[in-house]
Amino acid sequence: MSTLEKNPLEKKIDVILEAVQSFGLNFIQKMGELKHSIGILTDQMEKMNNTLITVKGLEPKIDEIGTMKKELLSELHYLQSQIKTSSFKNSDVIKMKVDDESVEHLELLASFRQNLKSYSKIHELTKELETVKKKIYEITGGHRVLFEIGETIKDFNRKESLTDSDIKSLEEKTAFWLNKLK
Repeated sequence: MSTLEKNPLEKKIDVILEAVQSFGLNFIQKMGELKHSIGILTDQMEKMNNTLITVKGLEPKIDEIGTMKKELLSELHYLQSQIKTSSFKNSDVIKMKVDDESVEHLELLASFRQNLKSYSKIHELTKELETVKKKIYEITGGHRVLFEIGETIKDFNRKESLTDSDIKSLEEKTAFWLNKLK
């Protein structure tokens, strides 16, 4: 036997060492790729986190813009109603007559307020509120309360169901309207 020839045991050891070496190199290569991927993902997560913080910082400003928009729309509707009612007036000041008819309308609003809890559907409530609004218009010829009732009707028409807080809010509003109409 020559010195160059290896015995079968050495050959098997060489094959095993070669396989282990190949496995080790592949393992090291995959670990490097994984580390690189983790680094890229970490950078992307930091960018996303910074963007999210920026967006969350804009939320109060967006809410403020929405609130201002609602206020402007409310004032615009009020001005429109004032313009419409002022074109029908004969004088600058409307004087309410206190007679049976005006007392009847105040009683109608008071009665509506007392029966609020009996309404289970928004449709019924808004229909009755619309009737009250028309009757108040007949007696006053125009009043700020009519605009407020109209806005309340619009708010209720946007809702799907009637809640206890809606009823409480409407009770407070009707008490306020009654005081304004007296």
